[in-house]
Amino acid sequence: MIAAPMGAMANDGAQKVASTTTGATPASMVITADPNYKKPCERYAEGQTVTPDIEAGCFSRDHPVVSVLVSGNAEGMSGSDIATYIVGEFDGAHTSAKQFLEFPEWDGVVISYYLNGLYYGPYNGNNWRHGMNEVLSHKDDAWAMQRQDMAMLDLER
Repeated sequence: MIAAPMGAMANDGAQKVASTTTGATPASMVITADPNYKKPCERYAEGQTVTPDIEAGCFSRDHPVVSVLVSGNAEGMSGSDIATYIVGEFDGAHTSAKQFLEFPEWDGVVISYYLNGLYYGPYNGNNWRHGMNEVLSHKDDAWAMQRQDMAMLDLER
């Protein structure tokens, strides 16, 4: 499963649901632009504190690496142990990966991947390898697009 780039769906999806069900957007769903608002990756780039999922997505957007986000823990294994194992599996597939951890107090595990800022998941202890294989099948194209994006930014400077 692939979701849109971070932050792209929330407002657009809410607007579409409201307009298709009632024909108009309710006042509670009207979004007012805050001139001081900064996108999550802008805040991350400035060194501001962001949540682990934002950090993982932004890191993968800016580096040719798969971000592995593990939320929670399993019986006898910490989220850190699980993430280290999965990063090792990516290494075995000749793919750079970095671990990010979230909600260590949870019982149960949710595994998510980020590739070039795109979210893959959520996965669990039974299907995480399926998600890993999906990310591996997309990485070459994603990183080619990432190189193009970086080259365009260099041209604009």
